[in-house]
Amino acid sequence: MRRRNREFIELIHKELECGQPKHSDQLYLYSTADELIPHEEIEFQMNIQKQRGVNVQSHNFVVTPHVAHFRYQHDLYGKLVEDFLKSKWKKPDQLK
Repeated sequence: MRRRNREFIELIHKELECGQPKHSDQLYLYSTADELIPHEEIEFQMNIQKQRGVNVQSHNFVVTPHVAHFRYQHDLYGKLVEDFLKSKWKKPDQLK
């Protein structure tokens, strides 16, 4: 299972390196406790994107299992997503 996960992660890295636009800001929500995707892999990907000049925001939930951040910390998760999205919204006078 770990080998298949590693192969998948390497594929994702290659795809993101090649095709991800630099102007697309990214929010990474992850956890050190994730047993499916190691946090080191997420942090590695964030660093690649930062080196490419991508604006990267992140939060490590530390103790939540894979894709369970919202279930365990819904208020914080919601605030992080809302703040990220609000920071991307442009007011009509900024669209010129």
